[in-house]
Order: sequence, then structure tokens, then C-alpha cells
Amino acid sequence: MVHVEGKTTGGSLLLLFFASEGSMGLAPGSGELFRVWNANPNAGNPVPELTIKRVDFGGVETIINEHGRRAGAFLPKTLVLEQNIPNPFNPSTTISFAIPSADSPAGLRMVKLEIFNLRGARVCTLVDEFLPAGYHRVNWNGNDSSGRPLPSGVYFYRLRTGHQVLTRKMILLK
Repeated sequence: MVHVEGKTTGGSLLLLFFASEGSMGLAPGSGELFRVWNANPNAGNPVPELTIKRVDFGGVETIINEHGRRAGAFLPKTLVLEQNIPNPFNPSTTISFAIPSADSPAGLRMVKLEIFNLRGARVCTLVDEFLPAGYHRVNWNGNDSSGRPLPSGVYFYRLRTGHQVLTRKMILLK
């Protein structure tokens, strides 16, 4: 059984979906999660009354456009790793990336986003999960995988999905 909790904060509606123990929860893949319609019988044809802007998959934010589709009315055709913003940064930065559609039945791709120091040692993994095709972003707080703050310096972030790998450089400046 899937439960939905909602509350309004500052003009926004926050919905939390979770599954009870032992249930399958929400099935992965594309499809409609929920829909809200104008309930006024004098309104003629019903129109959507809710626009979803972002969906958070355990810390990885998926950007949604005004039509309820993943951002950019079309899904990306290639893997994209954007330059982090801001760069240089202190204390945190945002890394955006785009994942092309997958051939898997669920439409998901295994995605790994890792941070490395100048010596090539992995200092943390930000994403290591299956994600839907579309535009995503994740924040990094400048800490290693144990939660310890890292020193100022040059770091590399690497996005891997399947056989595709993209890497970019960023600067942590304290």
C-alpha cells in the first residue's frame, strides 16, 4: 500500500510518497503518479490545477517542466555533465546532468556520480542508483564519504552510466 502525506509551506505543496513495510510501493518506470483537476462543475473541460516543478529521488532532484514531463519537452539524446555551479565554491555546489532514455523495460539507467581528489582517490559517491532519463541535479557539501570537510583544492567529478563516462573539474575554495 502506498501512503501520501501532504502539507503546504509558503504557497507550495509538499507531497511525500512512501510504501508500508512489505509492500512493493511505487513501481519504477514512466507513467502518471497522480493528477489534480479543477473540481468546479461550471468550469467546462477540466484543466490541471497543479504543476510539478521538481521530484526528489533520495537527494537527486529531477527537473519537471510545466506540462508534467521531465524538463525539456524531450528527453536528452546524449549523456551530459554540466559545469558545477558555483565554481569555485564554498561550502557547497550543485552538479547538473542529463541522462538519455534507456532501453531497459523500466526505462531506468544505472548512474554513478563520484568525486575524486587530485591524486585520483575517490573522496565520496553522490549518486549510485537507477535513475529515469531526464535532467537531474545534486548538491555536494564539500565533505568526504564519512562526512568530514575536505580541504581547499581541485576536485574532479565523474558521471558514469553504462559504458559512457564524463568528467569535469571543480575548485573547493575555503
